[in-house]
Amino acid sequence: MSAYVDEAVTLGMDMVLDAVSGSTWQDGTANSLDATVVGATSATGPGDGLTTAVSFDGVDDYAEIGDNAAFRWNGENSFSFGGWVKRTGTPTPDEWNSVLGAGFTAASTDSPVTIRNTGNGGADELEANASWMTVGRGKISLTLDTWYFVMLTCDGSTVRIYVGDLATSPTQKDSASTSNGDTTDAGFLIGAERYQGALRRWYPAEVAGPVVGPTALSLANIEALYDATFVAGGATLAPASATHGHTAAAAELTQAHTLAPDSASHGHTADASVFTTSTAVPTGLNVVSKTSTSVTVGWDAVTGVDAYDIDRDLVVVATDVTATQYEDTELDPSTEYSYRVRSVVYS
Repeated sequence: MSAYVDEAVTLGMDMVLDAVSGSTWQDGTANSLDATVVGATSATGPGDGLTTAVSFDGVDDYAEIGDNAAFRWNGENSFSFGGWVKRTGTPTPDEWNSVLGAGFTAASTDSPVTIRNTGNGGADELEANASWMTVGRGKISLTLDTWYFVMLTCDGSTVRIYVGDLATSPTQKDSASTSNGDTTDAGFLIGAERYQGALRRWYPAEVAGPVVGPTALSLANIEALYDATFVAGGATLAPASATHGHTAAAAELTQAHTLAPDSASHGHTADASVFTTSTAVPTGLNVVSKTSTSVTVGWDAVTGVDAYDIDRDLVVVATDVTATQYEDTELDPSTEYSYRVRSVVYS
């Protein structure tokens, strides 16, 4: 048993598809939840203990494990599933094509619990999907022909999707969950989706080391599973100062958060820093969204101020901003940026 399988078993995974033999993708655990491979072919994995992958053509290839209690999830369950994914093409048609997840094998009207592309032109983006997810599912981009790990977790109240690789911090998106999930009849699908018994929504990709288990994996668990420590940047910022004719609340740096990079291009990181002082200083500075060339930062509103100034790398990039968000554009990919926000009161 490989170190990868050993760690997955230690983390409570019910299924670890570890080796391919003919038309069978073998479960490395003692549960023997082997997958039947239909049409797909063997490929080379991303390495780091994952040397074998399976290639799906996005037309009619898939791998499937039949109905099993291990895959009957709703918003009240704790579970995780994921694996390494390399997108090899654009789904046709582009309609929420599933990479991997539970598929209902009976005439259920509920939607499968899947990691899928966002559909309608979002072929390069992945999201977490289930009918019992109650808020935005998040969109995370995948560069063509690049290996990423993807992991969907649920702890009974929050659904979380991670996407990343061994060179960068994982990008994380969250969603609230409810309890309206159909758990009566479900198998596990890779490369396609099964809905009301029928196969559909094929996804062109290579997939390595899929895992499934009844535990909501943490980032530390994922690091242990993939034997990796993800890169975390950081920066130290100087206190803010008064500028251009109005009063700016000065602050002393007390905490720094490292934000996940844009996974579409191993993009830039934004170090969002929280300032505290006795004057009116914004708190809760965070990255709201980002692409490979832009980042939107947000912060908590401050009572009694007229506007906000935004610095990038200690240089003012916006003044007199009245909203509590700011989008910084035309940035360079693979570059680290630091931001700070100052509240201003006109004199």
